[in-house]
Amino acid sequence: MRAYRINYTRKYKRYPTQREAHFYLENNPLTRQVCTIVNISRKGMGLIFHTDVEMNIGMDIRVEVTVPGSGETISVSGNLRWFDRMEIDIIGGIELVKELSEEEVSRLDASRG
Repeated sequence: MRAYRINYTRKYKRYPTQREAHFYLENNPLTRQVCTIVNISRKGMGLIFHTDVEMNIGMDIRVEVTVPGSGETISVSGNLRWFDRMEIDIIGGIELVKELSEEEVSRLDASRG
């Protein structure tokens, strides 16, 4: 039997990071809680949600990040594409509704700025 490899390349480069942020479920700003962005690309984010809130695939999520040094808050919206419950937190990925520019990615990525 012959093994085949699938060459899967992402459209945009992912950047590993460790950026504290806040998230809330799009329809309920009262659910605002802390999360950590662990990777970012122009079209998505990997996040650790520090919560036990009920989550479902496809759920609308807003993430707010304060840019160090400027005090500016950047807000992005996305859809939860996957998640996995860990012992305390939830790890997951969102696909952003609006693609970020390279400048926005750079401002959101702690390791690049």
